Amino acid sequence: MVLTLFDGAAAPPWSHFTEKLLAAWGNPPDIRRLRRAEDEAALAKLGAANLAAGILEAHYRCGENADWLYLSLDALLGPVHAADGALTATILDYLRMHFELCRYTIVSPLAIGNHVDHQVTFAAAEELVKAGQDVMFYEDFPYAARSTSYAERMSVLSGLEPVLIESDRDAMMAKIEALSYYRSQIPSLFRDANNMAVELIDFARRTGGAQAKYGERFWRVADRTASLATGSGSESESS
Repeated sequence: MVLTLFDGAAAPPWSHFTEKLLAAWGNPPDIRRLRRAEDEAALAKLGAANLAAGILEAHYRCGENADWLYLSLDALLGPVHAADGALTATILDYLRMHFELCRYTIVSPLAIGNHVDHQVTFAAAEELVKAGQDVMFYEDFPYAARSTSYAERMSVLSGLEPVLIESDRDAMMAKIEALSYYRSQIPSLFRDANNMAVELIDFARRTGGAQAKYGERFWRVADRTASLATGSGSESESS
């Protein structure tokens, strides 16, 4: 089961930043429907079910005074705004309402690249760890493939132990095909589908190293009572 948390979209008027993002995605008439269709196609290829929570994506969110919280790419990849402080509890409430959590291993992003929605998700996963939940963390691609983003994020985390999962060629080809269905996002992240495939294969080979031709690294918590975030990567800014 794949849970898409931040798939919500707001009706206009939008911020100038949101308008720029939508233009980069081809100005689809219904971005939420398009993204859900991309999810469904990709996950069908992988044989996974999908559930969507409908939480607004960061660039749509406003504070109490109807001020946009994130008005640039730097803001989107920066500290979580104080007005988003309740989102962690929102995610936890959703999970506990829809899942018998003790039956699952939760797999959460590490928030490499510092996208604020990934940071909020990581914070919710950290709370689950403290409650005794079995949680693994994945390396956010493509941000994890870019050494600066990777090093910056990992430098503010502690208490995690790596778990290397080996992949074969068939698994890699299936993953590339699944990613190819996210057509609205490929141009802004990779320029085109060929570059996406090259970057994914290169990252998988570097991750696998001498142990495997292709690899994907996950992280588990060594001490479930300790805080995982130790630096500025998960701080909130004041409003």
